[in-house]
Amino acid sequence: MPHVWVTEPSYAAPVRTNVSVLDDNPFLSYDPARCIRCQRCVGACNKAAYNHTLHAGKRGLRTTIEAPFGKDWLATDCESCGTCAQACPTGALTIKRRRAYHAQEAQRVRTTCPHCGVGCQLDLVVQDGRIVDALGAQGPSNKGLLCVKGRSASFDFVDAADRLRTPLIKNPATGEFESATWDEALDLVARRFTELRDEYGGQSLAAFACSRSTNEDIYLFQKMARTALVTNNVDCCARV
Repeated sequence: MPHVWVTEPSYAAPVRTNVSVLDDNPFLSYDPARCIRCQRCVGACNKAAYNHTLHAGKRGLRTTIEAPFGKDWLATDCESCGTCAQACPTGALTIKRRRAYHAQEAQRVRTTCPHCGVGCQLDLVVQDGRIVDALGAQGPSNKGLLCVKGRSASFDFVDAADRLRTPLIKNPATGEFESATWDEALDLVARRFTELRDEYGGQSLAAFACSRSTNEDIYLFQKMARTALVTNNVDCCARV
């Protein structure tokens, strides 16, 4: 029996012309002309990130990806986490900053996201000595996923022009902040806290920990507050 196969479809496939790029989202861009309708982005959004923002419309060759990156993107539940772009195999969904560098020329450095205590693993993309991107890496807590903070706000501050690189102490004579050494700054803080505790009591003081600290650091922080400052007014902003 001779082999039988289809040489051409019996119906015309839709031609994707005059499709506009959805580019209003400040982080993400969607080019329908590059999309192969594999729906990996839909699965990533709905089953991995649990945002349920992307969905597929129509059927068969006429399938469309309803990406909310047009002018009305703010009216959707999109968090701009970039999970969809990470799953896209063709570059139809892209993170805009990736247009500024070549992945083949960049180096990846594994690190931990600094934004909260979850400890998501990520790869910082370094090119010409500067961090240009952050990619989700396989870690025990994040499984390759990142939130919008981890993906888009984990590295810009490193080279920020207004980043503080030394401690500052206000000069009482001029009222201006001046650079100081760490020993000078820590001695001043310890002296003033001791004076306040001795004069007004430990309950006049409060300790507030940063969510970027590790659990171990926060434990030591509250231990110091209860023993050295003699206060139980301890809190942390780790509520993401």
